[in-house]
Amino acid sequence: MTTQAMKLTLKSGICLYATARSNEFFIGTMRKRISLTFESAPAIYNSFRLGASSEEIAKFFSLSAEEVSALVNELRSCEFFETEASEIQISERFISNIAERAAKSGDYSKDASFAQIKKRIKPELTVSRWLPSVLDSGISKVSARQSAHLEISGNSRAAQHLYAALIASGVTHTQFAPSFRRGNELVSEL
Repeated sequence: MTTQAMKLTLKSGICLYATARSNEFFIGTMRKRISLTFESAPAIYNSFRLGASSEEIAKFFSLSAEEVSALVNELRSCEFFETEASEIQISERFISNIAERAAKSGDYSKDASFAQIKKRIKPELTVSRWLPSVLDSGISKVSARQSAHLEISGNSRAAQHLYAALIASGVTHTQFAPSFRRGNELVSEL
């Protein structure tokens, strides 16, 4: 997985809420939010959405460095920032000895299966970005499932459907267990 540090940008789903009091706003979600009493809170919120730096916000809104630092620290402690950019990585399906073909295998722009998996994981990313200690959009958590190794015991239709669903969701190290393991399974049926 490719990860790199980036500017302070609010995670998708962080909203600005107005309160009944004038010049008081909340930034966050319905479950977790912080209060802002700045008159320019909506503009500060938009600046963070666009990825402005702390220095730019302090300069543009005439705030002291301490005020902006306190706000950034509070937003960071609530894990409202997306501070890393990650890309979806899929395991190599074919590695060629020919240099031209090997270079093409890293280009997923025209890969239909890559486009399909990106579409399928969107709902998962909505949830995984809110897991504790997730600093990217949740791609690192979703991509980590490729390293899981699963063995399916049995040859029934249900086992084949389970295999297909796991492969389609990105669990690429899935295989059918050899028949000699029957009776020595690690997880037994209830």
